[in-house]
Amino acid sequence: MIIFDTNILSIFAKIDNLNLLLRISNEMLIVPEVKREIIVPLEYGKDWPDKILSISKTIYVNEEEQKLFEKFLSETRRLGRGELQAIVVCKVRGYIFCSFDRVALNFARKVGVKCMNLYDVFREFLKSEILNRKELINLMREIEEKDNIKFKNIEKNL
Repeated sequence: MIIFDTNILSIFAKIDNLNLLLRISNEMLIVPEVKREIIVPLEYGKDWPDKILSISKTIYVNEEEQKLFEKFLSETRRLGRGELQAIVVCKVRGYIFCSFDRVALNFARKVGVKCMNLYDVFREFLKSEILNRKELINLMREIEEKDNIKFKNIEKNL
């Protein structure tokens, strides 16, 4: 199972392609703190959060996870609540944490969580034959255009 961070979900929602993530993970799982982060842009008239909320499933933390979440909150100020809660759930349940945030990914790896970054997601699209190379390059260009992300050496990094 994969727990997606807000940044990955928002990227694919903005290009109206969340279905691609569902093809590498049977369910769109989010934690309550990520859900809170996703809801905020609705207050500013953005519509992409509704796309995520309509297909995602919120999984709630248990007592063990809540204690570890509070411990991590007290130990680090560099990560948001959404990232930390997702990392905790992944650690306790053995799930994969998927994020575009380098600091969050480094912390997750440090505490023993298996991770995927955005390039790993792209590689999985190719490996699973969800997209071919040309389709993936077009997808990456669309992400650059709609989400202000710049990929270095698109062809080289795949």
